[in-house]
Amino acid sequence: MTALIDIGPEWEPALQLAGSGTVKRIFVAGPTDSGKSTLCQILHKAALEGGRSAAILDLDVGQKIIGPPACVTLGATSAAGLVLTNLAFAATTDPIKAWPWLIAGAQSLARSAAVDLLVVNTCGYLNGSGAALKVAEMSVVEPDALVVLGSSPDLDVLLRQQTGCVLRLPVPRLARRKTEGERRAARRAAFRSYFADGTMHILSERQLTTPNGAADIIPGRLVGLTDQHGHDMAAGIVADPVGDRGDINLLAPPTPAPVRQIKPGSLMLDRNFAERHFQHRP
Repeated sequence: MTALIDIGPEWEPALQLAGSGTVKRIFVAGPTDSGKSTLCQILHKAALEGGRSAAILDLDVGQKIIGPPACVTLGATSAAGLVLTNLAFAATTDPIKAWPWLIAGAQSLARSAAVDLLVVNTCGYLNGSGAALKVAEMSVVEPDALVVLGSSPDLDVLLRQQTGCVLRLPVPRLARRKTEGERRAARRAAFRSYFADGTMHILSERQLTTPNGAADIIPGRLVGLTDQHGHDMAAGIVADPVGDRGDINLLAPPTPAPVRQIKPGSLMLDRNFAERHFQHRP
């Protein structure tokens, strides 16, 4: 989970909104490193303190509050804190390249979140396609409140889309721009945490379907694991083959049902969860 930063009293109206019960879905937007993850966690906490059930829908496929990168994720509070409850595989950490999977995942997970308040976190990409992506996300999440951090002409596009409650908040004084190295380290940490309780799954190729056949299922590739109904259950990492029967070996958390489809992603992960983009072989 993202570390919290100090905030000022200017954010108090948003906390009151989350705890009041007057809204059901809060969509949070703002530039990169403006405090969106912090605000989402604080809104989630405020809702719980107000006696409401709450969850965070994390649409940022790169810098996660909860769960693994390259996924749309849903988190709710348990005795252990904020835990991952559901995910949709998005194949990449690039939000524009992930667009169709991201929108489908956002719609599916929003519908499945049976809570009083759903707090929606988004990525900081706003220019051009980024703003259009936010509009598409809002269209499927259907928030009744929009909270924007900072000021940007691109945020005005979102303000025109929102017919319900709108709050504009300042960026926290202590917020700072992260380096690309820090971002990569955060993704490694998120992958490492997600796969910490993973086990090896040996899957028979005869029982599986993949969009482009088994040729794309190569060691180190990040993949999505789907049940017989087409529902994403987990992310996995392809390991070295086992034996000579054509079985597929995967590192993944336990799944609630047998895996019936593998969705290849565009990332390769090494043993330290450092990433590189998949290069198609001739």
